Amino acid sequence: MALQANELRIGNYFMPEIGTIHKLHGIWQGDNNEWWGSDCDNNYFELDTSNPIQLTPEIFKKMNLSRDLEGWFLLFDIKIYDPLVLGGIGGYVQTDRKNYAIIYNEHVLKRSVTYLHQLQNLYFALTGEELNYTP
Repeated sequence: MALQANELRIGNYFMPEIGTIHKLHGIWQGDNNEWWGSDCDNNYFELDTSNPIQLTPEIFKKMNLSRDLEGWFLLFDIKIYDPLVLGGIGGYVQTDRKNYAIIYNEHVLKRSVTYLHQLQNLYFALTGEELNYTP
């Protein structure tokens, strides 16, 4: 899946090439309607061919997230449902093991997150702070 420029904001992490993680420092549209991004070192990447970073338990460990007794990842007032550990929640049945359901203030959000930049954006929208992550 290629990154969609309308889902990104400054500070999001992405992979311009498999195995390389960069933090987005700038974004603009090129002459041929392609979207470009730059990192803090002024390296330039075409976003249309860059990849999002799939959420994994390892990513959550790098964010120093703890788990509650039921297996939920805990982040601020947000609970993140791990489809690899839990079978389902309430009326929500996890069918795709790559999507993480989100509970905020005891409500299941209709949209799950799959990629790190989605979680970064959600966290920022709810808290006004950047998500602590070190690749």
